[in-house]
Amino acid sequence: MNKVRKGDIVKIISGSESGKTGELLFVYPDSSTVVVKGVAVAKRHKRGNERGSGEILEREMPIHWSKVMPVIDGSPSKVGFSIKKDSKKDRVFEKRS
Repeated sequence: MNKVRKGDIVKIISGSESGKTGELLFVYPDSSTVVVKGVAVAKRHKRGNERGSGEILEREMPIHWSKVMPVIDGSPSKVGFSIKKDSKKDRVFEKRS
C-alpha cells in the first residue's frame, strides 16, 4: 500500500522544485514515481504541418515519490498505517514542521 495516493495534496521536499505544493495527478508504483500538478513542467515543441502551425506543449514530468510529503491541514505530515479490529488498514497522519 502506497503512502501517497492520487488526489492527495503534497509538498516537494527536495530537488530544484522544493517548497512547491500541488495535487497528485498520477502515481506509478512500478517505477516509484508520481506526477504533481504544476511541478517539473517540461516543454515539447510540436512541428507544424500543411494543415496548421506548430505549437509548444507543456506537461508535467514524473518525479520520485521520496521527494514528496503529504500536506494535511496546511502542514506536511508523515504517513503511517494502523490496523483496526475489523482487519482494515487505514492511513494515519503525524504532523511535521
